[in-house]
Amino acid sequence: MRLLLSTGAAMLVGIAGANAGAREDVQRCYEETGDLKLKVSLCTRAIESGELGNQNLAVSLVNRGIARRRLGQDEAAIADYSRAIELSPRLVSAYYNRGIARQGLGDDRAAAEDFGLTITLKPDYAPAYLSRANVYVRLGYTEYGIADFTSAIERAPQSADNYFGRAIALHKLKRYAEAVADYDLGLKLAPTRAEAYNNRAISHEAMGKFGLARVDYQSAIRLDPKFSDAYLNRANLAIHQGRHKAAIDDLGQALHIKPGYIEGYRKRARLNVKVGDDSAAIADYSKVLANTPSDTGVLLERARVFVRQGKMVHAAGDLDKILEKDPKNATAHRLKGNLHYDNDDPARAIASLSNAIDLHEDDANTHIARARAYQQTGDDVRAIADYDIALEQDSGLTPALLGRGKARFRRGLFAAAVPDLAKGVRGAPDDANSVLWLYLAKERSRSDGRTGLRSAARRLASRGWPEAVLALYLGTGPASRIKAQAADPDPKVRRKRQCEANFYLGQHAILSGDEAKATRFFQAAVDTDARSLDAYLGAKAELKRLGS
Repeated sequence: MRLLLSTGAAMLVGIAGANAGAREDVQRCYEETGDLKLKVSLCTRAIESGELGNQNLAVSLVNRGIARRRLGQDEAAIADYSRAIELSPRLVSAYYNRGIARQGLGDDRAAAEDFGLTITLKPDYAPAYLSRANVYVRLGYTEYGIADFTSAIERAPQSADNYFGRAIALHKLKRYAEAVADYDLGLKLAPTRAEAYNNRAISHEAMGKFGLARVDYQSAIRLDPKFSDAYLNRANLAIHQGRHKAAIDDLGQALHIKPGYIEGYRKRARLNVKVGDDSAAIADYSKVLANTPSDTGVLLERARVFVRQGKMVHAAGDLDKILEKDPKNATAHRLKGNLHYDNDDPARAIASLSNAIDLHEDDANTHIARARAYQQTGDDVRAIADYDIALEQDSGLTPALLGRGKARFRRGLFAAAVPDLAKGVRGAPDDANSVLWLYLAKERSRSDGRTGLRSAARRLASRGWPEAVLALYLGTGPASRIKAQAADPDPKVRRKRQCEANFYLGQHAILSGDEAKATRFFQAAVDTDARSLDAYLGAKAELKRLGS
């Protein structure tokens, strides 16, 4: 949030006594205000006439300096003010206006010195205290600034700027209640100052008075409908309160007024992600990247959204751009590995995930991802090693427990699989497939699996697939129901269920002692080519164990 400081106004200076011709030139130099270039020309004619005494020459230099500063010619203005001071060392307006020009050039220390000299020469001149106070606040001398604002208020109690300035300084010192009190006083004097409502809103927000802050932001916007900072600040408040759609609306207003504010697009993109509007998020991320095409952070965020949309080619393109610029970006390697896994390319997935791990992105989730890729290649030994590392980091991590349990099952380590699967099922009690794997691990290690399965079946039976498998294993339903329940109009769902159905029927045949029948079912599961499924991997392992 940005508090808005006021700036000082110029001190105009009139003429002293002079001869008639010179007086006319100086007078026109002083009076001409509409056409700044004409003013400079008139003042220059007076200055170069050679007919002015030191005082009137200094006055004309100050007036030309004011015009030059308003034309953006601050250095030329400073030269005029400095020459005026040489001619008339007690000319207050020369010091004050030079301070304003120096302030405009960012030379705050020199500006503070000029305002101090102004105060020395004219102790009751409130604008000099106000201007020096603003400079002190920018320099970080906030307490000195408050003292000068107070002096300005004592000398000009009807000037709203004095209260507004002190309020900003008080806010910087986290004296929020005092800041609000000063805004209140200032707004009584100047009730149409939009920036003051904006600034008071910021102080209210800092005190946790969010309702009052929203009212003030609304007032600022009502007074100035093109006040982009007020929209941005209100958007930030909405974000803090979790009102994401309101924040998106305010950011939209701000960006309409200020389309070059790139950070606004980035912020709105993240909010669109949160509300589930991925297309809008992509559009905003793309606007950021049009301005900063090598922003790896934005490329990474956009890639994640592309993945969620299923636009894997686009996601891969963003990740490639990141890795081209930053080959050691571990997160990009990890996401690239996940993409390769989703595209049934386990070898490349393992390579990318290994790069991520080598670059110290070795958190549990990365090891789990690589374990799954190893599984796809049939390398359950390395898969188990990665699951071990993940579980060393978090012994209760359900995906790692279930993954390691199923990997041990595939290797024929049925008894060793049971503890992992049991603990994993406690973490995911509604995962019917894992419940079935636990039952199978127990039965194949010659322990009782039915008791636990019966308890789970009461909870899961009403949820559809794979309820028919539960019924078969408990002896309450025929095998024929499994194929019927696996049928689905969606080809992707049907393929998945057919793979699982054949795997579970194969396991039932194994438990019944019919290896030939089991082999046919396991081969049917593999023939679905649903390579990422546990049932597919399990069927391949069983065929190997059966010598097929």
